[in-house]
Amino acid sequence: MGTNLKADAELDFVELPYVRPGSLIGEVLKSIKPGHLLKVKTENPEVKEDVNRWVEKAGQEIAKVEEEGRAWIIYIKRVH
Repeated sequence: MGTNLKADAELDFVELPYVRPGSLIGEVLKSIKPGHLLKVKTENPEVKEDVNRWVEKAGQEIAKVEEEGRAWIIYIKRVH
């Protein structure tokens, strides 16, 4: 399934052992401008939920979530 969204940065948690994604997401979001997108990929449902919680807590925005095989692709829009 394709998308029209173009990410300005990407994080791939598929090959990583379970990690708390918040600090990595926060660091990468600092490197992109407000309004731009970060693409996060994971196959781990715990990471997916952690991403959702972090985005809400940090006041950022989930622009879109897609499924690609066994993975979720989460597009996070930097709000501020």
